[in-house]
Amino acid sequence: ALSFALSYLKVKVGLEGGSVTLMSVVPIFLFSYFYGPIYGLFTGIIYGLLQFLQSPYMFTWATFFLDYALAYGSIFLASIFKKLFKSRTPSVILGVVAVYLLRLVFATMSGIMYFNAGWVSSGYPADNAFIYSLCYNLAYLVPDMVVCLIFLIPFCLSLIPFNTNPLILDLGIKKID
Repeated sequence: ALSFALSYLKVKVGLEGGSVTLMSVVPIFLFSYFYGPIYGLFTGIIYGLLQFLQSPYMFTWATFFLDYALAYGSIFLASIFKKLFKSRTPSVILGVVAVYLLRLVFATMSGIMYFNAGWVSSGYPADNAFIYSLCYNLAYLVPDMVVCLIFLIPFCLSLIPFNTNPLILDLGIKKID
């Protein structure tokens, strides 16, 4: 729910979609990171479907799956990097980068379909659908990833302590009996 609410706080980058949000994927990234790839996959897919409902935009069924289900389903990678690295910092940073790289792959594949059909905005290299799509998607995915990483730096450096329930902040408040 928090990811969906944060997704309304955005800056549009392109005419046909693509925006930089105020860390909207951070809550589902952390959920996947702590609860594993299966929960991360389902949460990502559901979030992708909510993104479609928020702003329905598709060219074909293939672009629908690439842009929403597969791109956001890639959030499951967050938990895989947690298992690969004992330290939180490399696992989170590489997890975020991997999630955004996979989103870039899916968005670029979808964009090729759009741009081969002639849906081209000015300012991008229109003679090559792959280059056009890659540039277009990099224009919003890289800044969105940077915003996500900036928020997660305190988490990586353990400046945000977590107790046994990883989604509840441990603020050091003790119960008085």
